Amino acid sequence: MLERVVEVKLRIPGGALESVRRTLKERCRLVQTVTQKDVLYQVPQGLLKLRQSQPGQKELIWYERPDVAGLKLAVSKRFYTDQPDQLHAVLEAALPIKASLTKERCFYDFEGVEIHLDNVPGLGFFLEVEIRLEADAPEPPAQARITEAQRTLGFVGFPVERATYSAMLEAKRNADQRSAS
Repeated sequence: MLERVVEVKLRIPGGALESVRRTLKERCRLVQTVTQKDVLYQVPQGLLKLRQSQPGQKELIWYERPDVAGLKLAVSKRFYTDQPDQLHAVLEAALPIKASLTKERCFYDFEGVEIHLDNVPGLGFFLEVEIRLEADAPEPPAQARITEAQRTLGFVGFPVERATYSAMLEAKRNADQRSAS
């Protein structure tokens, strides 16, 4: 089944992290904190990653979303497994590895809006604000709820990121290599 999510990714500006943490603690419900290890594979369309969450699910996720800053619709399909190492071995035999990364993610709920506080080593802290849509639900009401949640929680004006974490890490590595030479 195809999953649909309206989402936005925000970079937490320098000096704002403690204020964000305080707001999340006071205004939102902490659902859980996990460490996620993602391995991304090169595929002709979209993104394919094997995610291992500790504690939590092990899943293969294919998703596609536009590379635009701001609110966007992501579509995905998931396959849950209890044998992630064997699945990785099969995928690695057939597909080149594009990237891998590990992040700490805190899941929060704010009036039905999911908020993820992500700590990505080498990149910093981010918020992902999202709503999962029913199969035929329109996007505009979800977009309005996300915008309202950002306003209510004081996250308006935070820089909006368009790229995935793996793309940001790759760009950073390339920039570091250029400056080193």
